[in-house]
Amino acid sequence: MSRPPVDPDLAAVTAALLAAGATFVVIGGFAVIANDFVRATEDVDFLIPDDDANDRALDAALAALDARWLAPERPYAAGDLAGREHRRLWTHAGLVDELREIHGGLPIDPLPGLDSWHSRSMLRRFAIFLNVTYSPSHGSRPART
Repeated sequence: MSRPPVDPDLAAVTAALLAAGATFVVIGGFAVIANDFVRATEDVDFLIPDDDANDRALDAALAALDARWLAPERPYAAGDLAGREHRRLWTHAGLVDELREIHGGLPIDPLPGLDSWHSRSMLRRFAIFLNVTYSPSHGSRPART
């Protein structure tokens, strides 16, 4: 059964993750948009730590979002995250892309107001974001009004 297109609903996805007590960092298109760049996105992307307790919280959040695998289409089941670095699922709040943190990066001090894991994740993604965004072939940052 094919799913009708659903615009990604960042508020609904993050509300489900927060209600379940999950640890995550929003990345991808919505992170770019939050930094005042114009960008379309078809899904909600987030980075998650490699942590069994967090996997259980994510399972609860995905159950609340009625998550389903895309191909072959089937319901998402608790424990499906085990051993996966990436998963892309359809939910009633649109497509969701989860990427697991890859270990081995350099340790950094936390940013103000954030714990160490969130800081490392944000800095890694922000560094990649800067490399892509400020290359001449991708244009420049729009002026703030």
